[in-house]
Amino acid sequence: MGERAVVALTRAGRYTRARDTGDALLARRPPLDVFARLQCVLGDALWHLDDVHELTRRTTTALAAVTDPVVRARLTARQALARSRGATSWPPARPANGRSRRRSGPVTGGPRPRPVGLGEIALNAGDCAAAVAHHTALSVFDSAFLPEEAVALIHADDFDAVGRLLRTAGEAPLRPAMLIWAQGTLNTALGRLDDADADFVTAERLEADLRVPGNLVNIRVNRGLLAMLRGDREAAREHLDVVRTTVADRPNTGNHATHRYFEAVMADADGDHAAAAGLLRSAQRDHPSSGGGCCAARRPGRAHRPARRGPELAEDLAAQAAAHADRNPAVPTARGRPPTRPPS
Repeated sequence: MGERAVVALTRAGRYTRARDTGDALLARRPPLDVFARLQCVLGDALWHLDDVHELTRRTTTALAAVTDPVVRARLTARQALARSRGATSWPPARPANGRSRRRSGPVTGGPRPRPVGLGEIALNAGDCAAAVAHHTALSVFDSAFLPEEAVALIHADDFDAVGRLLRTAGEAPLRPAMLIWAQGTLNTALGRLDDADADFVTAERLEADLRVPGNLVNIRVNRGLLAMLRGDREAAREHLDVVRTTVADRPNTGNHATHRYFEAVMADADGDHAAAAGLLRSAQRDHPSSGGGCCAARRPGRAHRPARRGPELAEDLAAQAAAHADRNPAVPTARGRPPTRPPS
């Protein structure tokens, strides 16, 4: 029952409560097999809390004590999930797209974490089709992961599919903050800036209410970029201050890469092109698989300006943009064309 409670709380987006419930059960010093299974399900809560260091520590500790091959496989999957944010290569294997066979029940075994990690790596590597395939394969088995599929589809410019998916998810709202985050991401892509900002504000409030600020850096970076599009630098700086504080508190790979990109945009806006170029270089050098290069390649209008003081970086970004287009022949924006927009 304890395992199921942690799983149910995680699927409902109550990650802090899931972690605390699991830790309370672990404090009772259960038998080794129960200890290991609890660490497996706690791994999902820790992932969503953005605590990859603790996830790595716990899975490593549990693996050292467990011999059961099934449990070891589940723990290894969670460990690989944590390591996915520091991986430097992208595995090309793609699962079959089983969108028509979607079901809403939770999966407590080993298959789930692998598509999460592979989908994130694929998205960071700019392979939109693979990201969609992996995240769709995941949400087929657990509808709590529909937001990840929606964001992958946004990167593939499939806005009609995103709209249908969000309407489907709204019928059974699991992880409401992430659903609203996905809606905000869609509105950003469609140029609905006011709607997007309102979505991100709501998502942040929901995360605060649930005490699960795992997406705070992404929310504030996006709100900061929206503020820059409006010409409101003061609002953008306020968002940057929150990002700096959050990254200092949650120093994981993805947060660092996103933060440095935002710092580069702000430095460029202030006329410090050398600093902006240095920040982009550091994001690519230190976090090659976390989207540091790709986010610049996906925003060439912004990326070329800080590169004015670094011709080598400019050539590198141009090469990344070309490679991104080659990887995504079916994605209009990857090839410099406007996407087909759904009716308003």
